[in-house]
Amino acid sequence: MRTIRLLAAAGAAFLASPMQAQDATPNGELTYRVVCAACHTLNPPYEKAPPMTHIARHYRQAFATEAEGVEAIVQWVTKPEVARSKMPAHAIERFGLMPAFPLPEAQLRDVAKYVWSLGAPAPATAAPAAGAATHQHNPPR
Repeated sequence: MRTIRLLAAAGAAFLASPMQAQDATPNGELTYRVVCAACHTLNPPYEKAPPMTHIARHYRQAFATEAEGVEAIVQWVTKPEVARSKMPAHAIERFGLMPAFPLPEAQLRDVAKYVWSLGAPAPATAAPAAGAATHQHNPPR
């Protein structure tokens, strides 16, 4: 638990410093990488906490709009409580509750928007039109 709090404090200090101009990473993703990724992987396998893509999916199922989902994520990160969780009970039983993170409001919202975006459905891919020829390139041996 102490390690998690130290990581949170270090992440908050890092995020409070000015960003480098050449850094093109969106703020929410950067906050995730610096603060959240120590416990939350994006996808399975996972050991310390549920993966962010699963969390995002549960929040998208629980809330109709991004604004509602983002607000709920912000509230959760600032004050995790069992009653507020959108994760299944078995996730809370397995991992317990995370500690609250003392991040500035703007960074909380940025990371919440990033988490919300992780649950977006994959874009549909267009199938070739009926009768359309597909080109396969077979390099010479």
